[in-house]
Amino acid sequence: MRTPDHEDPGHEGAGGDRPAARGRGGARRSGGRDTAGDAAVLTPREEEVLRLVADGPTNHDIAKALSISDATVKFHMSNILNKLHLENRAQAVAFAHRHGLTQEDTPPPEDPLAIK
Repeated sequence: MRTPDHEDPGHEGAGGDRPAARGRGGARRSGGRDTAGDAAVLTPREEEVLRLVADGPTNHDIAKALSISDATVKFHMSNILNKLHLENRAQAVAFAHRHGLTQEDTPPPEDPLAIK
């Protein structure tokens, strides 16, 4: 006899027959669509990579711009997708645009020599 203490972790509810719908990194999905996480969970470097990704360059171009390796960009992208519960780069770009995380949304740095 099967008890609730011995249920498979991939199944919903007590004695459920259906596996729970999960997105990347185990995030619960609703209605077949990912429920995106909060951008606040990203490190400053991950946010910087996401801003660049939203503009469309390749991982290699981003690596050159940030003086890091292609593998490091790929590592950051993997973390971004996992933390935001996204499936792919296209979803990451859409997330960045929805949340104002694009280069064009970033105010230019303040000029330290400007007269105030």
